[in-house]
Amino acid sequence: MKYLGVLDITTQRIVAPINQVLDRIIPNIPAAIFILLVGIIFIRLLSHLISFSLRITRLQRSLVDIIVKLIDIALWIFLGIACLQFLGLNNVALAVSGSFAFIVLGISQGGAAMVGDTLSGLGLARDRDFAIGDHIKVIDKKIEGIIEQMDIRRTRIRTLEGKKYIVPNSMIDKSGWVLVARRRDLLAANQKKTKKKGEL
Repeated sequence: MKYLGVLDITTQRIVAPINQVLDRIIPNIPAAIFILLVGIIFIRLLSHLISFSLRITRLQRSLVDIIVKLIDIALWIFLGIACLQFLGLNNVALAVSGSFAFIVLGISQGGAAMVGDTLSGLGLARDRDFAIGDHIKVIDKKIEGIIEQMDIRRTRIRTLEGKKYIVPNSMIDKSGWVLVARRRDLLAANQKKTKKKGEL
């Protein structure tokens, strides 16, 4: 019987804090869900607005995509912290904020490759001779093809044979590249070919 009494006390000590947390969280769930839904809509609208505004400034599409992606990441983190606070989990929200700060610090000190790729990506996206749709040749890596896509860390290049190369931005930046043809020139050449075929 003594063992059963000790077990009951131990169970109560475990269950009581959980019940207290649930009692604090459950009444706040509707408000947290509402904040989450409003936040999702707000983030999507803001992303579209920022993207549209940046495109008006005639920035390159790749640079716009990178800027919007970085803003999205920050907004999603803030939304998650806000939802935790609405649930009454201030300590968890504080821990998440602290963890995020440590992650950023770790990336800045230990994740040199990630930081290098991101900075190189921003530099490439701003370069007038490096844009989505351009035909380039990466000098040291002997990769040649059309730039299909570019994100924070990598650039995707499609060769004329149909192969896709996924290359870190820092590698392209360090190696250098040859601009074989701009996107507008390639489009003009394709239009001429199509017109000739139509005439035949």
